[in-house]
Amino acid sequence: MATRVSRKNAAGIGSRSHVLWPEAAVPFLIDESPVAHEELARLLAARTALITGASSGIGAATAAIFADLGARVAIGYWKNEEGATAVRDAIVNAGGRAITVKGDVRKTEDIRSVVDQTVSAFGPVDILINNAVVRHFSPVEKFKPSDWDRAL
Repeated sequence: MATRVSRKNAAGIGSRSHVLWPEAAVPFLIDESPVAHEELARLLAARTALITGASSGIGAATAAIFADLGARVAIGYWKNEEGATAVRDAIVNAGGRAITVKGDVRKTEDIRSVVDQTVSAFGPVDILINNAVVRHFSPVEKFKPSDWDRAL
């Protein structure tokens, strides 16, 4: 099912060869009707969204959708600078406003820096999407409280 949101921001995002537009996931996020699209664009226009884990995958697609709907987007990343830069460039080349902000969401000082950079570029953060993931490779039933703290 095609989405009403333009794909102009999604083409070529990320450092992998696959397209990072989650076609199966988008319809439940965005109603296909023009009225719903216009309402979302009205709500997001001139808003600032900080999206962690936005250098690839769902975070990158979310950044593209929000930018396409008029939001200013801070693309949070930790290690994948190339991916974050590609997402930013795709958004800017399509006429949107975006910056990259590097930080490890497990570190308080990095979180402060990411927020400070976003506020400096765009003003207050209106929308925060915590999409960053900290991987832990063991069965869930073997997680300790400290593992849960790190993952969440």
